[in-house]
Amino acid sequence: MRQRPMEVCRLLHGTEYHIQIWVGYHQSPWSEWSNSNTAVTLERAPTRPLKSWMKVSREQRQKHHGVYLFWKPFSSLPGGQWKCSLVLGTLQGHPAPPEVEVFQHRVLAAVSDVNVLPHHERSLLVQWTSIHSSSVTGYVVEWRPLWKMDPSLILFDHMDRNQSSTLISESIEPYNPYGISVYPQYKDGIGLPQTVEAYSRQKAPSAAPNLRVRETLDSRIELTWEETPLCQRNGIVQSYQVFYWDEQGNTKVVTVELGKKRVVLRELNPSSSYKAFIMVGTGGKSLNGSEVTLKAEPMDAFAIILIVISSGGELSLPIIISVLACFSTHERSTDNAIATTLHIARTHLDKRNTYVRMLFIDYRSRPRPVQLATGLPDGPPPGGEGR
Repeated sequence: MRQRPMEVCRLLHGTEYHIQIWVGYHQSPWSEWSNSNTAVTLERAPTRPLKSWMKVSREQRQKHHGVYLFWKPFSSLPGGQWKCSLVLGTLQGHPAPPEVEVFQHRVLAAVSDVNVLPHHERSLLVQWTSIHSSSVTGYVVEWRPLWKMDPSLILFDHMDRNQSSTLISESIEPYNPYGISVYPQYKDGIGLPQTVEAYSRQKAPSAAPNLRVRETLDSRIELTWEETPLCQRNGIVQSYQVFYWDEQGNTKVVTVELGKKRVVLRELNPSSSYKAFIMVGTGGKSLNGSEVTLKAEPMDAFAIILIVISSGGELSLPIIISVLACFSTHERSTDNAIATTLHIARTHLDKRNTYVRMLFIDYRSRPRPVQLATGLPDGPPPGGEGR
């Protein structure tokens, strides 16, 4: 059979193709497919320069700089100005290598008023105020997922000096936090970044914090909690609110300042139990945490008057500390108060030429004086014997 050459055009360079053929004669049916042959088209040199972005940052506790080099599509240097080349090539050649300047660490002005708005659930609109300076050559918009620390996930785009906004969509997913940074590029360096946290779409958190009782004192209860993990927030946290109510259903709400992880519930009735939960809200919706039961612990009806007299030369300074509580007979609170007072007194007695006189008054019985003394040069304190 005589062979006929056939030319197939407009194929991609450097690409492997599998080729088969079948034959048909006039009115006869088509033949079966032939065996497959494999061939690879020739490569050619790239025609466009490689887009790159290099970050220089000072490593903590070290004197050198860290250099991070990124490029599309697909470390350390001493001070001063350096140049390096990125070469994108094939066996058939490569274009002229672009130069990437590594600038000395400097503090240059940052852009202002960076604002990021959801454009679509998989894209974000980044806006900033341009810097009116002839030394500005452009901007770099950088974004990365905040829940992952791998620097290879950082993405970027170069912007013209006259631009003040751009739309980013590469690797953007809903309900995930991204750090968006805008860097101004100057003729002699890179300016400081302005960074904001952004979501393309928000919803209620996947989990809410659990309340814990840190301290209970008479009519007050201090509650603490841990922040919702970043990967479970599903949006920017805008508020923490603690709801609590007594046995009669009287409900109160405390709004907590962002950044704080504690709240004190005041003016509680020691004879009543309470229930409480925390609600965390984002730009999407809110989620309630689990309910906890609270009970204020009243102190006993006693007063402790601790008089500490520090004697040193001609100086005598009385310090009076008074703790007063009432309307309860909780024995553990009495023991704790006495133990704390004795500890303070013994700590004071570790100093030379000091003594302590304490008077415990329990309003249900007669006064019980207790006296401790140590190290006095002229014998025990007046009115009692030494320790």
